[in-house]
Amino acid sequence: MTQLWDILDADGKKTGKTAPVNTKLKQGEYHQTVHVWISDQNGEILIQKRTAHDLWSIVTEATVHNESSLRAATRNIAKELGLLLDTGMFRKIAQIKSRDEIIDIWSASGPREDFFPVILCSDILDVCWASWNAIAEMAKRNEFVNYDYLHLIADYYSGMQKGVNRELYSQQDMRTE
Repeated sequence: MTQLWDILDADGKKTGKTAPVNTKLKQGEYHQTVHVWISDQNGEILIQKRTAHDLWSIVTEATVHNESSLRAATRNIAKELGLLLDTGMFRKIAQIKSRDEIIDIWSASGPREDFFPVILCSDILDVCWASWNAIAEMAKRNEFVNYDYLHLIADYYSGMQKGVNRELYSQQDMRTE
């Protein structure tokens, strides 16, 4: 059976239409994806090296028809890393628009022992814990996916290290070519 995306408008609201996953959408149509930044109590981030691009990245996934953003996040973490995380560990930190996607950015935080054992799927070569500074350096060297919103994540983790509990920017338009 073909998996479907819910088609969203520019405000991230469902239009009532669907399209097969990986369909090229019309201008003004969007589908939802999730990006999950998993961090421990020290602010280090669990990153993964993907087989497809030989790059380090975070957990990303498209939501499918009638699936919530949080459900897509937990489903893909279970699929890629073998981790069954409690939804109480998750916090939605931003929602941005990029090309044909509405991206919900989630943080999943907890003690490092909550993120073991990691059981890798065939799409993932390796995982490691990295500081925000290490990730920024990896992105500069083209070893980490250079997400358009990395500056927002830098702000978020900088605030977390200072003890500031805050959300990032909601519905920021991050147009890319």
